Amino acid sequence: MAQPTTLKTENIHVVRDSFKKLMLACSPQSSNIADEDAFLADVEASDWNKHLRSLIGGTVRVVNDVLAGRGVLVHCSDGTFCVFFCLFFFFFFLC
Repeated sequence: MAQPTTLKTENIHVVRDSFKKLMLACSPQSSNIADEDAFLADVEASDWNKHLRSLIGGTVRVVNDVLAGRGVLVHCSDGTFCVFFCLFFFFFFLC
């Protein structure tokens, strides 16, 4: 019998805000772009790495289940955001 698991990802609105902060930190207009420590602090403060870690960790679980011959259903209650990225990483890892 399959066991349901959750990826513990944030909802799309939290992830979108995080992405906006990341893009702001990386933009040429950022006042911290020339200061490496300040730039890295801005990137870390965006929490984007937390979202990627969650998605990649979930993808590793999916890959391991598929390779072990277990069926997998990927579903996101908040739309297709998690599904898209999880499956993108899944195919990337298998290639």
